[in-house]
Amino acid sequence: MEKQILEKHIFDLEQSLLQPEFRKSSEKIAELLSNDFCEFCSSGKIYIYKKGDIFDIKKDLPVIDWEIKDFSIRILSNDMVLAI
Repeated sequence: MEKQILEKHIFDLEQSLLQPEFRKSSEKIAELLSNDFCEFCSSGKIYIYKKGDIFDIKKDLPVIDWEIKDFSIRILSNDMVLAI
C-alpha cells in the first residue's frame, strides 16, 4: 500500500478512537485494535490493549473536541506501522 494512503487510513482510525461512541464501547474498540496493540503514551506510560478495555469509563463525561496535530507514520516492517 502506498505510504500516503496508509497514512490517511491510520489517521482515520486514530480519529475514530477519539469519538465518544468508540471510547465508551469495548466492541467498537475491539474492531479497531489488534490483540497485540500497544501504545507509547506522551506521558511515558505504555498502554497494552486488553480485550474488553474502554477508554471513557464514566458515561456522562463532557465531550472533548480532540485534535490530532503533526500526524505521520513510519513503516517499520511489512506488518508494523508506527504512528507519530
